[in-house]
Amino acid sequence: MKKIISYPIIAAFVFTIGCKPNLQPLSVSKGSADFSNYVAMGNSLCAGYTDGGVSKYGQENSYPRMLAQQFALTGGGEFRTPFLSPEGNGNNGSDQPLYQLVIPSTGGSPVPAQIGVATTINDNVAAQGPYNHLGVPGIRTIEADIAMYGGYNKFLGRISPVAGGSSLLSLAIAKKPTFFSYWLGSNDVLLWATAGGVGPVITTPFAITDLTSYLKTNGALIHPAMVAGNIAAQIDSLTKNGAKGVMANVPDVASTPYFTTIPYNAVVLNSQPQVDALNAMYKGFNDSVPTTNKIIWKLGANPLVIIDSNVDNYKRQATSQDLICLTALSSIKLGKGSAAGPLTDADVLDKDEVAIARTFTDQYNAAIQSIADAKGLAFVDANAYLKTFTSGIKFNGVDLNPAFVTGGGFGLDGVHPTPRGYALIANEFIKAINLKYGSTLPYLDILRYRSVLLP
Repeated sequence: MKKIISYPIIAAFVFTIGCKPNLQPLSVSKGSADFSNYVAMGNSLCAGYTDGGVSKYGQENSYPRMLAQQFALTGGGEFRTPFLSPEGNGNNGSDQPLYQLVIPSTGGSPVPAQIGVATTINDNVAAQGPYNHLGVPGIRTIEADIAMYGGYNKFLGRISPVAGGSSLLSLAIAKKPTFFSYWLGSNDVLLWATAGGVGPVITTPFAITDLTSYLKTNGALIHPAMVAGNIAAQIDSLTKNGAKGVMANVPDVASTPYFTTIPYNAVVLNSQPQVDALNAMYKGFNDSVPTTNKIIWKLGANPLVIIDSNVDNYKRQATSQDLICLTALSSIKLGKGSAAGPLTDADVLDKDEVAIARTFTDQYNAAIQSIADAKGLAFVDANAYLKTFTSGIKFNGVDLNPAFVTGGGFGLDGVHPTPRGYALIANEFIKAINLKYGSTLPYLDILRYRSVLLP
């Protein structure tokens, strides 16, 4: 059942026959908030990352710039963004361009491909700052107050006077915000999850005091106490001089097409010879394992074969509780998961890893809401909101759902929203801000923003 989204506006709408409704309330007020100097602190979501990277267009259509546009209606000041050059086709942080849909030379349905030359991110633009728009792709909460991180992350390095000399938090504080948005924490679980959960899980929290201790976090799922401690300290710094703001929590990894596009039973066998050939191929394996772990093929949809270190001979067929990473698609087309052997551990977030990710996410989110409540800040339950996409939503007559490419809300990397998806998120921020501070900021018309571009 689709959820119908409609945003109540404090004042009446003004309608003109034959025209779209005016989404501005008759009276716009800031309530008890002061939007005169707004700073947005966050990761790739804050930066406007979409289709696998950041571009000037993505920055222009990020949720912080959408919020700044609405804040300007109540006295909000300049919102300075460290724009990338419009030349090139964006950058994913590793000097690869964004994805675009292209039609294969052999014909058929469009497929995502990284096209063109990447936009440079080696240009230091600190002299044009300080900036209000502080979205750094790849950053985790544990790195937001570490200056040396700017020496590893080019997006942070390009806005720091000296790369490795400024932390994200220090840049935010230097701007002396009267109002801020804070959305960090996703990468502390997401980077581990999108890599198939192959990295370590930090089960005992520790302080990051030097390079050696920092390197222990590489590829790791970060302990909730470490995330909570960093967020609390960073919010203390942001609110020290009386700034108000809004915080958002961490979405469940399974809310994104990256983990929901490829079904666990993606091996479809249409003929008995195909079935017989695969059963013959796996006979030796089946003779060496218990009946409950045998890999049996049949006509129709069959579960993919995956690596699992917890079972005999380290492989089994997937279940509906396992999440197949979107990046495994090319391997599956080459026979991985069936005739060409199992998918690798990095291709799958197995059911045990899913459970760990969700447990950590729940603990992150409990801490985030507690911090927001204790500081009197507005709170956006992004986790709950993104789950509404599971069954689809309808906004002003337009359907949005989590389907890859066609759903409208997510871009071609399967993780980050489209501009239209960011507009929906911006409206959730506005709703939380209006509720907390008594403001009457108008909502965005999401239909002004694009979804996935078709070739």
